[in-house]
Amino acid sequence: MNELLKRATSLLAQRDYSEWELRRKLTRQSSWKKGENGRSPTYSINNIDKEIVETPNTHQYIDQVIEYCYQHNWLDDRRFAEQFIYSRSNKGYGPRRIILELQQKGVTKSIIEQTLQESNIQWKKLAESVVQKKFGKKINNDMKNKVKIANFLIYRGFDPRLFSSYFDNYYI
Repeated sequence: MNELLKRATSLLAQRDYSEWELRRKLTRQSSWKKGENGRSPTYSINNIDKEIVETPNTHQYIDQVIEYCYQHNWLDDRRFAEQFIYSRSNKGYGPRRIILELQQKGVTKSIIEQTLQESNIQWKKLAESVVQKKFGKKINNDMKNKVKIANFLIYRGFDPRLFSSYFDNYYI
């Protein structure tokens, strides 16, 4: 268990993880080994510590490590979701894409919905700034450009109703 706890604290010292991500990393890679150059650890199936992987209590140890991390406030899905939402929105991504990515990282739907509501991000302004950054302030009013912008915003995770009003205000 000490090896798993060291691995968990090392991971959590670098950045926040969701419980699901941390559990997956601890399950997949349960040992640290130095690389040939001595600088970075290597992770390959061949280098995994057989003793830890074959132990039937590995999942029990991982559960104990996860519980220990929660008790010391090192692991918090809510805090992870808040930081993730701000990080991705600052990169110009919309709520739909952020929700999908958080779900892929194992964050529960209730935590996602609550943190999105509490985030106070103005999605319409964010969409406008993303469009201006990508396409410039002067955009032709033809259908081809509207389709490009709509596809770009859908890819970025913005609600189609949000940018239909954007077209009404700025392009028609």
